[in-house]
Amino acid sequence: MRIALALLCLAACSDHDLHAIDDGKQPGEDTAAPGCDDPVPEEDRCEVVDTWTIPTSHETDILFSLDSSCSMTEDIWELYSNFDVFVNELTSFSEDWQMIVVNSDDGCNGSSILKPSTPNYSEAFQNALFAMNWNNDFTEALLTVNAAAIERTDAGECNSSFLREDAMLHIIDISDEPEQSADISGETWDVLVDQIIAKKGSAVLTTISAIAGDVPDGCDSASPGTGYAEAVDATGGVFLSICQNWATAGNLGMLAAASVNQDTFELSESPIEETLTVRVNGTRTTEWTFDVSLNAVVMTGDPPGAEDRVRIDYESICG
Repeated sequence: MRIALALLCLAACSDHDLHAIDDGKQPGEDTAAPGCDDPVPEEDRCEVVDTWTIPTSHETDILFSLDSSCSMTEDIWELYSNFDVFVNELTSFSEDWQMIVVNSDDGCNGSSILKPSTPNYSEAFQNALFAMNWNNDFTEALLTVNAAAIERTDAGECNSSFLREDAMLHIIDISDEPEQSADISGETWDVLVDQIIAKKGSAVLTTISAIAGDVPDGCDSASPGTGYAEAVDATGGVFLSICQNWATAGNLGMLAAASVNQDTFELSESPIEETLTVRVNGTRTTEWTFDVSLNAVVMTGDPPGAEDRVRIDYESICG
């Protein structure tokens, strides 16, 4: 499972070069040799080089949503008590973060937009955790709450200025029940994830993580976190078991890393897949996959770190 970070626009410099391949060019180490089954004539191919330099500090917008049902009190206290641990882990990756806590059906935050420069931001975050909304219809349908929160980020709305164009968006949902939007509104998890991505404007920059019950069986204290698990898998987030001691420094560090680590690299052109070659700091790596739906290379090993240079060479159809 990838730990998604994809600041591919202004946050991580990206350049590409495009030029036609000479008819007589011999295939080299990084170019797949054309064969009998090659659907693209050599003269119709162009070479492309996309490059990125990973920034030293990433922009990240983090949204916490919590199930406000009575059974969640202990887990809310866990986050309350360990929030500073999470922030310490996050700061090791980025000093350009902002976050909100959203528990209400209307999607409006209960914390204001918190930043490193916000006075007493820990206290404001912790107080927002207990701004419970007992009469909410969607307290156990947090993807609906998430979608409403992201939708209300335009100027003059309750979450105005939270959603920054080039920042990573990381949503963290915490519940001991399955995601129940489909039972209430008929909107399934995938429909709501699509709504969130559409508003953000980039699937590459959108990650959903969850702290929920084990799938498929759950445990004595939690039902299986279906809906959340699928949303996490679809967006490359982190799934932590609420059945375990989830609020450890290691687990919170994983959530922090998911807010900033860049492992997805969106290509400038559509590649001929067999020609893809990936290098990090000049060294070729095979620890990656190609995601057709994102037109992106996804690192499957450790993601590149600050100031690392990523270069992806490939061929595309000229035109």
